Amino acid sequence: MKILDDRAFNIKDIALNRVKLRPFVIFNQVLQSGSIVHAAHQLHITQPAVTKAIQELEEQLQVKLFVRKKNGVEPTPEGHQLAERVNHLLTQLRYLVDDINSFRGGHAGHIVVGTLLSGSVRLLPESIIELKKHYPDIVVTVKVGTIEELFPALLKGDLDMVVGRIPSQHFKFNHQYDLVHTALFREQINLVVSKHHPLLKNEHVRIEELLQYPWLLPLPASEMRQAIEDFFKQKGLPFPHNIIESMSILTNIIILMQSEAIGFMGDHVAEYLSKNSMIEILPTENLGQIVEVGYSLRPNDELSIACKKMINIMHQLFDQSKTIS
Repeated sequence: MKILDDRAFNIKDIALNRVKLRPFVIFNQVLQSGSIVHAAHQLHITQPAVTKAIQELEEQLQVKLFVRKKNGVEPTPEGHQLAERVNHLLTQLRYLVDDINSFRGGHAGHIVVGTLLSGSVRLLPESIIELKKHYPDIVVTVKVGTIEELFPALLKGDLDMVVGRIPSQHFKFNHQYDLVHTALFREQINLVVSKHHPLLKNEHVRIEELLQYPWLLPLPASEMRQAIEDFFKQKGLPFPHNIIESMSILTNIIILMQSEAIGFMGDHVAEYLSKNSMIEILPTENLGQIVEVGYSLRPNDELSIACKKMINIMHQLFDQSKTIS
């Protein structure tokens, strides 16, 4: 991760007592939207006010932060560098506000959670439900994505944590992103189908019999996709050609329920959906794949009180032996 060099901004020449927070908030919104017009609309201020704030920030820092393009603006190298610090600043400010509210005797706070497919059915929903029972004023924002999307957002400070499958030690993203992973439980990967799938008439199904059906698979870059491909190679079988690639839990469930597609799910998710008559676990050999499910955090980062409460509840529900003090 590229570290901002303070010397590029001539910090010694900047009067810190004149630096205001508002221009940084506006800068961050322009950066996220890629447009001064869109940023003004999202912040409910005028376009000239946004332009003025950016100009003032550029004058204070003595660098150019954006260049105009045909369809908006693009950050300069200095703008990219500043973005890393601003994200961290705004995240820490949000934590400060949450802690002050808690100190005053309330339970207010805001947690932004990124969730992977494996955390979307049981781990995260049950934890949020339990959290809201005890702390109804804490706001929880959930963002769904892949590891490639969520881990960089976590490092930038856009997320407080990522909940879902923990990548194995040899997976490339474990080395690319410096994060701290905590596993709460382990689960076996199962093959799942609709409750009315014709293969359920058999007491046991051979893998070879499955190749004639559509397969619902993770994205090619995912660790689970690689494990599935390795499974077919070890069996000496061709990889399915009739495939659907999806990371949307809702889309996957609907496709499984309304078609003859074959999908992959961990024990906890598959058993939960099966009990609720949505899908069925296929009576065939499993993939021999054991995965760990839990949460990921930035290293050496002080957590907000609200975030700690969320983590404690996840441990209480899924790992009775651990808590966060």
